[in-house]
Amino acid sequence: MAEFAEKAVLSTTPDAVELLTAEFKSFITKSPFLFIVSGTKQTGVDISPRGDAPGFVKTGRNNKLFLPDRVGNNRVDTLCNILTDPSIALIFLVPGRPEMLTVSGKARILINEQLLSLLASNGKPPKSAIELTATAATMQHSIAIEYSDFWRPKKNDQLAQLASFGEILADQVGGMTKEEATEFVDESYEQRLY
Repeated sequence: MAEFAEKAVLSTTPDAVELLTAEFKSFITKSPFLFIVSGTKQTGVDISPRGDAPGFVKTGRNNKLFLPDRVGNNRVDTLCNILTDPSIALIFLVPGRPEMLTVSGKARILINEQLLSLLASNGKPPKSAIELTATAATMQHSIAIEYSDFWRPKKNDQLAQLASFGEILADQVGGMTKEEATEFVDESYEQRLY
């Protein structure tokens, strides 16, 4: 991580208060999943899940975080929101832990090739990155996560009763069977996320 902070050529302000403590940075580097909250007055609030191998979000100096914007589902809602209103929040989760870390602040979209190469996954750099300059960071024990047994599904799990994303896609889009849609979704997860 120190190498990343040096190579990213971040601005430094000697008197900046470090909101991202060592414990918060550790939680971020162990998190494979987060929600990014953005929005505008016109569109309202948007919540988008983001995930990758733990450590996909990089920490830098002066309360900065760097989130790769991978190809994923090819939606640009979050990026459009940031261009209109740069206020965002990231909610980090770590599997097996009932805590959640919320980091909020101002974001901007970066396309610096050096930075993007540092955020590469499977040898492919993202198309862009979101830089968040944190203005607040809060860790809280989530009773909701703990009581829901979110990380410990019960044996009589109701997930088996839910339609798969492929089945939902086939119903919404039409023109393909549920099996074809499921195969398309599975192939997309393997081939098109990066």
